[in-house]
Amino acid sequence: MKAKAGEGKKIQARRVAERPSGVAWYVADVFDNREKVAAQALKLKGFRVFAPTRSRVATHARRIELREDALFPGYIFVGVPAGADMSEARHADYVEGLVGRPDPVELDADVIAKFARACALGEFDTLPQPRRAGKPFEIGDEVVVKDGPFAGAKALVQQFRRGGAAELLLDFFGQKRAVVLRDVARVVELA
Repeated sequence: MKAKAGEGKKIQARRVAERPSGVAWYVADVFDNREKVAAQALKLKGFRVFAPTRSRVATHARRIELREDALFPGYIFVGVPAGADMSEARHADYVEGLVGRPDPVELDADVIAKFARACALGEFDTLPQPRRAGKPFEIGDEVVVKDGPFAGAKALVQQFRRGGAAELLLDFFGQKRAVVLRDVARVVELA
């Protein structure tokens, strides 16, 4: 038996209308690093969007900064309201399609709600944790060298090395220089 044209859309619209919130959730496959602009394009078309992110500390060019990245690079969640045309979501700018083509897989709205709460609470963030006993400092901490030729100099911890050594970014005659100190726990203290 052959389905009539447009019958798939009617069935899908009926499924969405039966949802308590009137919204069915799907996963959209988006262009690389375009999660934010794809979310904006979908919002402009009247869809609900959830693009989960995580916060993390990144070091680049001797700078330490807080960054917000997509939790699932290349994917965002799309809420399709009752009566909306699914093809509008599939063909929005920066969207490659919905996962599960040709029939996208619908997600449970409760799972999306729990996931959104977890993101809001920062459960997926990778930020420095409170200090643990036995670990005197972390990457990014400002420290003071208390022994040796650099005694009294302030520095930033860049990375740890084997054998208790650490690379510090030291202010050396007005210029920042990377210096590796051995037995750093004995030679350095928090500023």
